[in-house]
Amino acid sequence: MYVSAAICLLQMRSFRVLIIEDDALQQNILCALFSAANDKATAANQKIKFFVTVAGSAKEALCILARSPRHSFELVLIDVLMPDISGVDVLPLVRRAVNETTAIVMMSSESKEDIIERCIRSTADAYLPKPIHLEMIRTIWQFGLQRDPSLFDLHNRAGLSQANSSSAFHSATDAATQMLSPATAVQQRMCAVPQPQAVSRESDHDADEVPDGCKHQ
Repeated sequence: MYVSAAICLLQMRSFRVLIIEDDALQQNILCALFSAANDKATAANQKIKFFVTVAGSAKEALCILARSPRHSFELVLIDVLMPDISGVDVLPLVRRAVNETTAIVMMSSESKEDIIERCIRSTADAYLPKPIHLEMIRTIWQFGLQRDPSLFDLHNRAGLSQANSSSAFHSATDAATQMLSPATAVQQRMCAVPQPQAVSRESDHDADEVPDGCKHQ
C-alpha cells in the first residue's frame, strides 16, 4: 500500500498555496473551496492537488516565508484588506521573500480600479474579486504555470535526474507513509489536504532578512 501511495505522489502535480487572510470565516471558506477542488480533481482523475498553508496575518506569513526555502510555494493568495498591514503594502515584501516563479494573487471585496491597478503594478499576477468561487480555485494553478512553464515537470521542478530518481522514490515513500499515518505532525496550520513533505524550518534567507519576532530564540 505504501508503494502504491508513493507512486501516486510521484505522479501527483502538487500545487502549494500560502493563504494570507485575517478573517477566520474567510479562511474556512477558502480551505473548504480548496478541499472541494481536490475532491473534484480526484473524481475527474485529474493530477493537480492543492496543499494549503494558512497565515492569519501579514506578520505570520512573513515569518513562514522567512523560515522556508524560497521555492516552498507555487502561489501566495493575499487578502487586500487586513488590520495589521494592507495587502497592497505586504505584496512587495512577499515578492522579495519568494522565488521569482511564485505567483502572487490578490483578493478583495473591493473593486476600485485604483486598488486593482496598484496591485498589478506592484507585481501581482492577478486580482480576484470576492466572493471567491470554486471554479476560480480549481483553475488558480494557471497563474503559477504562467510564471513557470515547467511547473509540472517533475524532473525540472525537483532537480531530478536518472541518477537520483531512486532517491526521490524513497523520499516519496517516506512522505506517503507520513500521509497515511494518523499521528503525522504538522508544524503549521494546514487545510485542504496534508503536505506531501514537511516544510523545512531552515531558511535560505539571510539572518537579517528574518522579520522581528520570527528569529530563533
